[in-house]
Amino acid sequence: RNPKRFIVLRANMDILGSRTFSLAIAQKRLNVVAENIRQQGVAKSRIRQVMLGQRGKKPSCKIPSCPNSEQRIELIYK
Repeated sequence: RNPKRFIVLRANMDILGSRTFSLAIAQKRLNVVAENIRQQGVAKSRIRQVMLGQRGKKPSCKIPSCPNSEQRIELIYK
């Protein structure tokens, strides 16, 4: 509705597996979220995708679910 605004989707790579695997999984997450947003009526030209290179970053906590915290997409509305 507001043509001057857009959505930025930022994918974080996780620390598990190879770099190639992490990139592929993060890209797949980006594509799924972007497609869902397009299905809600947002034009493809208003969605930007960014890959963040967080691979290799050590989790700051010791619980088993910590590495999964890097497996996310952040949505920023600008």
